Amino acid sequence: MNKFLLLVLATLMSGCAQYQWRNTSNPSANFSVDHGVCSNEAITKIPRMVASQPAPVGTPQPSAYTTNCYREGFTNNLVCKSVPSGSSVTDMASQNAADRSRMMQQSQFDSQYQAQINQYTANCLASKGWQQFRTK
Repeated sequence: MNKFLLLVLATLMSGCAQYQWRNTSNPSANFSVDHGVCSNEAITKIPRMVASQPAPVGTPQPSAYTTNCYREGFTNNLVCKSVPSGSSVTDMASQNAADRSRMMQQSQFDSQYQAQINQYTANCLASKGWQQFRTK
């Protein structure tokens, strides 16, 4: 029984690979400094996309707003929206759908942006002589 548990544990642990950065061409190189330089360079060179919903051209700005609050979801969070006076509940529902869509799009943009930053940083580190080695 103990041998079986040991085998299962060894199998589970073998799937968890860990990597470490090493600079074989310059052992005195400082990873933290190089990583910081590469990360900052990536952030300044890769544009960040922001999901937005521009107002239609020629839309008059309302002179007054009404704030409506309601409870949302299982958590019963209080959500308040300020809408132009005279807007209907349907307008609020479509605005909520637009907000959710914009949040989902922004989440996708953020994931893509982080992947680009990570790739740029890894390439930059490689150009400075850093390589990833599997430690486990």
